[in-house]
Amino acid sequence: MVPMAKKTTFEDMIAKGSLKLREMSRLTTGNSDWLAASRKHGEEMLALLDTDNKALFKEEGE
Repeated sequence: MVPMAKKTTFEDMIAKGSLKLREMSRLTTGNSDWLAASRKHGEEMLALLDTDNKALFKEEGE
C-alpha cells in the first residue's frame, strides 16, 4: 500500500498514534516536494531492480 493510501485508511489510528507517527503524517500532508521525491525514489528503485534482474537472468543463460 502506498503511503498516501495508508494515511487515508488509517487516519483515526494515526491521530491516536505515537508522536513520531503523527509528525510523519503532518510532514507529508500537502507537501508536493515530498510526494515528488517519493515517486522519483520509487522509480529509481524499480529501475535498479530491473537492471539487476536483467543481469541475473543474463548470467543464468550463459
